[in-house]
Amino acid sequence: MKKLLLIPLIVTSCHKGMTKIHYSRNIKKCVENLENLERWLHRDYEDGRIPYDIAENYAVVIVNTKYGLMKKRKLKKEIDNASEY
Repeated sequence: MKKLLLIPLIVTSCHKGMTKIHYSRNIKKCVENLENLERWLHRDYEDGRIPYDIAENYAVVIVNTKYGLMKKRKLKKEIDNASEY
């Protein structure tokens, strides 16, 4: 009887491999989050928590992602405005 109870427990406890990714479809909110991340990165670099080369690499990714989202947002607005006429 004890074996029957342990089998479901073992099977369910081994199922930790799934990862949930949460994201926002709101581009403005995504840009705000990236700006916060950029400030935190700058603060961590100034406090000496991360070296310059790593901070620079992260900064490049953050800035490129942020401007890519801003460009997408601008294009979406232009398409929405064009469809109103």
